Amino acid sequence: MKIWKIALGLATAGAVAAPILVGTWYPRSNAQQWIALTADERANLTAKMEESKNCRVHEARVEEIEIQGAKPDMTDLGRIAICHINRARLNGGGRWERYLSLPRYLVTNGAILIASFVGIFGLALAVTNFLRRYSRWLYG
Repeated sequence: MKIWKIALGLATAGAVAAPILVGTWYPRSNAQQWIALTADERANLTAKMEESKNCRVHEARVEEIEIQGAKPDMTDLGRIAICHINRARLNGGGRWERYLSLPRYLVTNGAILIASFVGIFGLALAVTNFLRRYSRWLYG
């Protein structure tokens, strides 16, 4: 059997396995887009910030619980975290939303597939030629 046929089979198997080994076969969020706040969302977040006095009400509650020597409840800590997230959204004017871009997913996997095919095919041919050339030199 010709060497290039073996190299072609190895390269095909390696190219199919490459996206699995690299971990790009599973579709995940791979792009982001900016979502600006609407007027209603901005008014709602502003009202929440005024109600919580820019998150100070929730922080003061947790500080009082800690001063008493008790551990703060997870709901209180969650309120602080949500308040800080809302404050960042209000200051930034929106949020980044992640989504799956199918063209980017296909291009990434295609590039990995082609690169691994070419790399394995070239490596298989190079190794076999190297072994053939230097085996004659070594063994006469």
